[in-house]
Amino acid sequence: MTTRRKILIAGLVIFITGLHYSSTMKNVPLHEFYRELFFIPAILAGLWGGKKSGLTTSIVISLLFLPHILRTMGTTESTLLLNLFEIVLFNLAGELAGVYGDVKQQYDVSLNIPYRHTAVQTEERQWLLFIDSTPASLYAASYASRLLKGLSVATVTLLCVLKKKDADFFESVA
Repeated sequence: MTTRRKILIAGLVIFITGLHYSSTMKNVPLHEFYRELFFIPAILAGLWGGKKSGLTTSIVISLLFLPHILRTMGTTESTLLLNLFEIVLFNLAGELAGVYGDVKQQYDVSLNIPYRHTAVQTEERQWLLFIDSTPASLYAASYASRLLKGLSVATVTLLCVLKKKDADFFESVA
């Protein structure tokens, strides 16, 4: 994960913590909304940095959320259980996003697609691209050219689909 992304995640955690602790319990919907915002940095950390980053961020969020739980322990039992369940969900979201981030990175590496501008293509890859005259097909061709731009060696075979047959298309030679 880049330093810029780490700073963004840390800034989000600090900002959301400030919002959450500055809101009073008199405005419960806003207070709960701020609590739910903690999922954003946990999921982003997992997607961008993998399981380790996702879990680390979610554990930090849990530790920052813990004083709030201790402060509200004198309230109803359901509030305490809800807050504890929220910590479990923070960690689960960070872990699941991290697992997905790791799998995505491994998949990109297995396809020899440069991942985060660190992988280098060394062997030849062969690609088959189906095209026709539709805008979607032209967009796919443009996307494929951007994708293959980073590869050092690639063979692309274009398969064009004809929609109309000319009069002499099946004409036999006699």
